[in-house]
Amino acid sequence: MTLGEFLNNDNLLNLEEEAKQNKDKFKTLMKEAEICLFGKTLDPIIYTNECDFKKTNDISDPELNKKGLYLFRYFFSRYAFQHRQEIKVNNTLLDIGTFFMNLSNEFFEDSIDKIITIDNKINFFKNTNCNPGNISHWLIYTLGSDGDIFNNNETTNILVDPDDDFRYLYHNSFYPKFTWHWFPLKHTKRNSNLSFLSPEGFNIFYELLLEQSINNSKNKENNFKIEKEKINLEYRESPTIERNCLVIINNQFLHGFNKPRYFCERILVSGKVDFEKPFDF
Repeated sequence: MTLGEFLNNDNLLNLEEEAKQNKDKFKTLMKEAEICLFGKTLDPIIYTNECDFKKTNDISDPELNKKGLYLFRYFFSRYAFQHRQEIKVNNTLLDIGTFFMNLSNEFFEDSIDKIITIDNKINFFKNTNCNPGNISHWLIYTLGSDGDIFNNNETTNILVDPDDDFRYLYHNSFYPKFTWHWFPLKHTKRNSNLSFLSPEGFNIFYELLLEQSINNSKNKENNFKIEKEKINLEYRESPTIERNCLVIINNQFLHGFNKPRYFCERILVSGKVDFEKPFDF
């Protein structure tokens, strides 16, 4: 589904379809879509990853969000992401929201002993070389840009309790923001696997996003979490994650961890990939 189809606007649909295909005219077409939807051009902050309601009236305007401001950002940032990919691996991150890749055995053997012993919140991969078995290589290869790959890296050794709160799924409503997790050890349903939105639930998800964006603007909030039991959506659980697996998650989709079957340990390296200007490429 596209923004034009969701808002049932033929003029908008034509603009965004061309924007998806025509990289050279992308920014011009995006501006035309602004006028088509909102009757005016938007504050430049709309096209950055800043989420401060105090800096712009557009983001905090419920009337604009009723017309689909958040949806506009959501879809057009996806189209920009498609243009930004220099190597078309696949559209898994846009179509499903989660990408799995097993890394080389050499990478595993070089890293596993260190990962278990080092302290939290370190830039473990900051100085690594971009070779085919390397996490930074696969992030650049999959996302089409290095962005700020090593922002807020941390190595975690988490004790996961079935009594912890696993009620919520999370969503970043502003722009494509990716998180990545390297699982050095095998990960299954028994020790809290991932859950993410099924493509069959996207129509309901878009309606939820429109409704929530209006509430967010009224309450001066950026992102949101929702209780799994309060929404009628289909979800998929991740398959068994074999050792030495890199998982990339598109935070525009609903995602979270499931309740483990028993008290267990989750060892992984995590990080975020931010694009300062997600509409540029």
